[in-house]
Amino acid sequence: MRPLALLEQRPQRARSTGMEPFTDTQIKTRIGYALSDRLAPIACAIVENLKRSTKLIEELPSAAIEAMLDYSKEQHRLDRPRTVVERAYKDVRQALIAYGEAALREARERERHLLDGITGRHNRP
Repeated sequence: MRPLALLEQRPQRARSTGMEPFTDTQIKTRIGYALSDRLAPIACAIVENLKRSTKLIEELPSAAIEAMLDYSKEQHRLDRPRTVVERAYKDVRQALIAYGEAALREARERERHLLDGITGRHNRP
């Protein structure tokens, strides 16, 4: 290729990444539509509450997580689902119990590290 040929080429348009910022008009239109929809705010609230709930569990002390797990496991044991939706909810509860158990292990480890830092001991039972 000739050296000047590079300069003669037309600049290529950048490919769209799908991440371009929205204009004010586009933002107003999208939010206005979502707020006028009866289901969109409800769906958003459900998703946000699920995300916040799981994050809140991670911030609890181990004793509080353990109490929640005991309660949830008892409810799970006593639950007798009759419909497909109730059975699906039981599956969700089982998944949340597993999540809580993982959060409990992490909370205990976090508390152990904190105690080790305060006491200067690094013994593990």
